[in-house]
Amino acid sequence: RRVGLVFQYPENQLFEETVAKDIAFGPKNLGLGEEEIDRRVREYRYPPRESNKFPEGTIVDLNRADSLTLQRVPGIGPTFARRIVKYRELLGGFREVEQLQEVYGITPERYAALSPWFRADTSLLVRRDLNQLSLKEMLRHPYIDFDQARALTNLIRRKGRISGWDEVRLLDEFPETAIHKLDAYFGFSPR
Repeated sequence: RRVGLVFQYPENQLFEETVAKDIAFGPKNLGLGEEEIDRRVREYRYPPRESNKFPEGTIVDLNRADSLTLQRVPGIGPTFARRIVKYRELLGGFREVEQLQEVYGITPERYAALSPWFRADTSLLVRRDLNQLSLKEMLRHPYIDFDQARALTNLIRRKGRISGWDEVRLLDEFPETAIHKLDAYFGFSPR
């Protein structure tokens, strides 16, 4: 007995006008109902992908996770993973999980769903010496606005150096809430 091969162009391999109709051909001939046919067409045309998400109960450190690790958390895709990593880099690390709410696009509902998956290791925070930063460098930090950066650079210019937060507290631009946020990310090294 001989076996032969026939090569066809892909566009000539369908017997029906569309892929969906071609998939539906078999189930229709079996006499299945329309709902079952539609279900099977969806299932075979768009098979479910195997999930690479973490199992429930997994805890991810916000300050260690790269974007691929973040994408394994249910509810985080490539866009949110990129935004979280970028915000972490701007901050100098997450001091607390609640700071996820500051990432663009994370709604209160999304935060409520995401927060149980995370912790923040504060030993990984990057602290910078405010005395060593230019106005432009200060402005890169999400917690410092222009008026605050200008007030700090003016104070440094006047005094030569800032020795601690007590001096910054005297500036109108820095309420206690701002100092509390900044204290985790900035310090003052001695001469």
